[in-house]
Amino acid sequence: MTEVKLLSGVFEVRPRKLLYLNSGGPFSLTPKKTYKAFKTDYEIVSQPGKPTIMMVKEDEKGVRWFPVNTSYAKNNFDFVENTKIKDSKEWLSNFNLVNEHIRTKEHLKFV
Repeated sequence: MTEVKLLSGVFEVRPRKLLYLNSGGPFSLTPKKTYKAFKTDYEIVSQPGKPTIMMVKEDEKGVRWFPVNTSYAKNNFDFVENTKIKDSKEWLSNFNLVNEHIRTKEHLKFV
């Protein structure tokens, strides 16, 4: 199991335009909603060593995540506000549990 460290608190972002991402299946992010995000040390395979921001989409289908590099995030998302999560440890545990099926190489554990 690989542990991925959080490098920031959770914050909210809003995409500047409709974005179609693919992480374990396609999903879209609309400018009408805000999404949680956080910086992490997770490395995107095609971009090793670059800082990564996890974009998180929570809806009735569950919780989905998509890693993007910081320059992609700066060009496509606007910062909205910092987010306080009541029980961040429980939220991260649930995040790991519901996204376990997405991981293909190794299981990740966010700490």
